[in-house]
Amino acid sequence: MEAEILGDCIENPEVLVDKDGYPRVKHQGRAMPMGRLVLGLLYGWEAVRGKLVCHKCGNRRCVNPAHLYLGTPQDNSDDKWKDGTMPVGEKNPRYRKDVPDSEVFYLYDSLGLSQQEIAV
Repeated sequence: MEAEILGDCIENPEVLVDKDGYPRVKHQGRAMPMGRLVLGLLYGWEAVRGKLVCHKCGNRRCVNPAHLYLGTPQDNSDDKWKDGTMPVGEKNPRYRKDVPDSEVFYLYDSLGLSQQEIAV
């Protein structure tokens, strides 16, 4: 089931963004992600604690509460995969050119994993 997005994205072009492209603002003397501030004020800080702020719209700069939800690291990874923003292969900072593909295939084969299991 696809998430329904209500309305347009809300962005503030005058707000600073961090190295990952998320807007940050100062709240009570502390810099924090703007999406976290929005959901913290909306739902309470206890509800936000230990959760990630995820975007239904895939727009990192969006702070529309209808586009934001509290999720787990797995939810966040699933969103990145779905949006095509997950760094895979050479785009992944942990990618190692010095490990030949044949070695990786051998390791998976020795673990008894099928191609379908590897792909999932």
